[in-house]
Amino acid sequence: MTILCVLMVVSVALSVYFMTAGMVAGGVTLLVMMGSAWAVSEIVMRKASS
Repeated sequence: MTILCVLMVVSVALSVYFMTAGMVAGGVTLLVMMGSAWAVSEIVMRKASS
């Protein structure tokens, strides 16, 4: 019984951890993509204006 309880707690903790890690990784990836797109647009605008 105690082994089952420990396994359940560990599996729940792991799932929560991976969900949080996935959300953080997704947010960081989104930020990086937005930043790179902004940088590219800035470069393009400067080249177009010059």
